[in-house]
Amino acid sequence: MSPERPIADEVRLHRRITEHHLTPQPDAPGGLRITSAAFIPSSDGSGISVNLGDTMADQGISPETVMGLPPPGVGLAFVAAEQVRSEELEPRREPLADDPSHGAIVGDLSSGGRRRRLARLAQRQWVIPLDVG
Repeated sequence: MSPERPIADEVRLHRRITEHHLTPQPDAPGGLRITSAAFIPSSDGSGISVNLGDTMADQGISPETVMGLPPPGVGLAFVAAEQVRSEELEPRREPLADDPSHGAIVGDLSSGGRRRRLARLAQRQWVIPLDVG
């Protein structure tokens, strides 16, 4: 599978949600909501790590397998490639040796508003609901 293969608009970009991506909100599922912290790019400049739904399907990688990758997650949400592009960001394929479905969301993520909009989209699109104990 070539990293240059285009990412279709409908492809789900799965994002592991960790406890530090959440804040209390009584009317949200589980009483918590995803904050913009879930969409802060990596400090190494590589963007926001995601897992590409089309590659997951091609490779037989389940959402549960993705949840087992580091860092530990408490839920798995997604945004669609089209939703990311509407924010003037770009999804990319960036497979890793131990994670062929790895990708990244890249672009100008300095805008808190852009990150908040992505968080609101992800809040409505759970693959694996929150499991916080």
